[in-house]
Amino acid sequence: MTEVLRSVGASPYRCANADRRIAGMVTSARTKQVVSLSAFGEKTALPAEGELLHVLGPAADAWTDLINRIKLTFEPAVEQWNFAGAKYGWSLRLRRRDRVILYLIPQAGRFLVGIVLGAKAVAAARSAKLPARLIDAIAEAPRYAEGTGVRFPVSKARELPAIERLVALKMTTSRAEVAIVGDSKVSAIDHGHP
Repeated sequence: MTEVLRSVGASPYRCANADRRIAGMVTSARTKQVVSLSAFGEKTALPAEGELLHVLGPAADAWTDLINRIKLTFEPAVEQWNFAGAKYGWSLRLRRRDRVILYLIPQAGRFLVGIVLGAKAVAAARSAKLPARLIDAIAEAPRYAEGTGVRFPVSKARELPAIERLVALKMTTSRAEVAIVGDSKVSAIDHGHP
């Protein structure tokens, strides 16, 4: 089991129950199991907090910090776990009313932040002072009817400010809102959107 977990990049930060659930995401040539993007690929079991913290390992603090910062900045933001199928597994959505702010996808020792950006947010991100790795990821991301879907891996809290700034750009480009992110103020012009 340990060898199998290492082959998919699993972290040493896990508990006995998490071992069982992580093992379900391993692809086998004989069984044709699907590898889940999330560390939690079993539909019948919502991720428990203890398992989540074990799987995230050292990234757990960054996970918690990001959730708290987003909820504070974009009140009333709520958490909603969602199972998107065997290929993607469980992810945590942060929503504000009927709008998804971002997705958090737990993985072994890190997590992915998924954001769907509209055309105005993509344009704003290109002119914003964001790290080159974020701009490059946005440029290479697939375009969908809903917008540009991009994912960023996070393993340390120092990676959060740039992601928070990108989220603020997303949330302010289509509505007349102002968001305070760290010491920066991000605002948008009202274009008549609800």
